[in-house]
Amino acid sequence: MIDIILYHNMKLLIFTEGSTNIGFGHLTRCIALYQQFEQIGYTPKLIIYGDKSIQSLIANLHYTVVNWFDASALENYLSKQIDIAIIDSYLADKNTYGKIVHSAKLTVYIDDNNRIRYPKGIVVNGNMYANLLNYNKEHEQIFLLGSPYTILRDKFLNTPKKNVRKEIKHILITFGGDDIRNMTPKVLSALNTQYPDIKKTAIIGAGFRHAKQLLRYQGNNTQCVFSPNVSEIKKLMINADIAISGGGQTLYELARTGTPTLVITIAGNQIHNIKELTKQGITIYTGIWHDKNIGEKIIDSISFLNSQEKRKKISTLAQQCIDGKGAKRVATEIVSYYISRSKIS
Repeated sequence: MIDIILYHNMKLLIFTEGSTNIGFGHLTRCIALYQQFEQIGYTPKLIIYGDKSIQSLIANLHYTVVNWFDASALENYLSKQIDIAIIDSYLADKNTYGKIVHSAKLTVYIDDNNRIRYPKGIVVNGNMYANLLNYNKEHEQIFLLGSPYTILRDKFLNTPKKNVRKEIKHILITFGGDDIRNMTPKVLSALNTQYPDIKKTAIIGAGFRHAKQLLRYQGNNTQCVFSPNVSEIKKLMINADIAISGGGQTLYELARTGTPTLVITIAGNQIHNIKELTKQGITIYTGIWHDKNIGEKIIDSISFLNSQEKRKKISTLAQQCIDGKGAKRVATEIVSYYISRSKIS
């Protein structure tokens, strides 16, 4: 058991990013870690490069919104030694990483695609394809890789086994907090035409640029849910028979709830994720966002999932692969490693 009392004053900073332009995946993942650190007795501070669209996500947390990529701004947080620094970023350069490493006793890197050659510390990649990446494993590095370390928000920890209905009666549409490719109206248009009698629910995040335009798709069987909290999102996933989603971190939340998912590639950095989850039989690859025939492919994929047995198989496999305990494992191993090093030194 971690000796919480001895290290209760530990300084723990989490550096990340989130905005309408860059998405919310990194921030959401860091909030999940933040929650787990709190549960084992520590209160981190989030240092976020972001905009006003993230306010609903970080309410009641200990945070600062600042451009920490700026050297002078970063120095304000590095002037006093940090016990543990966690970095989850696609934007930070090697120089920024180096400055943080120099000021922290232990540095942790949340990674997705082996983005850079990380300095000493702990590398965390909870994606299912993580072990396939060619990490250069050096001395003084620890690697936490694969689905046991998939970081999900704490609401997804206790999730019931999926109730797989005989027929598809409810389809969930979710393209993250911003829907950068404006896919939601395209999907709703195709579904309303082909399946007017099936219930459709679209999650509309805080970063959507064309949110008001989506109101015209609402009807007796189509609902738009604006900026739902994590409990509401989980409930929507549980109640849906299938989902249509982009290829980001949301796929793991859908897997945890056992929701068979049609996945559409929204960005190049999602390709590894989509390929591996499709290979493992957890998702159905449907196409790329700019495909002119994406609507037809969505309808074809839904037809493939009409079979209750197929959906049961996918649902069971998905919930077996993603158990929801990844954030707790990551937080516990980080603190345990820090304490063991401190006792040696």
